[in-house]
Amino acid sequence: MAREYHLGEPAQRPGRGSTFTFCSASTEDTVDQLRFSAVLVSLPEPHPDITTHHVPRAIDRDLAIPAGRMHVSKHHPEPFLVRFEHSGHRDIVLAAGRAACRGTTLSLAPWTPAAGGH
Repeated sequence: MAREYHLGEPAQRPGRGSTFTFCSASTEDTVDQLRFSAVLVSLPEPHPDITTHHVPRAIDRDLAIPAGRMHVSKHHPEPFLVRFEHSGHRDIVLAAGRAACRGTTLSLAPWTPAAGGH
């Protein structure tokens, strides 16, 4: 639901905890793609020896999704973002919820627009 916004208008300032996001059609397309293809990876504690190379191997080993069918990148505030070629792979990963990697557990959660990312 779009609403016209007038820069500097005090009555239109969002309340605490609210954000404004100005989107182009391209941004909205990207959000839709990520919503159906991306997963956030969290760790129970910082684990500097887990890299973008280890995450797809762990998912491949534990969940039988080929490492070549996903792209892993650094993310913030979660350590990693995984984008899958097929939404069905994302669904398998979310159903499992976790994978083991280098002595710790990767927690796997859906990407949402509120997750943002840097």
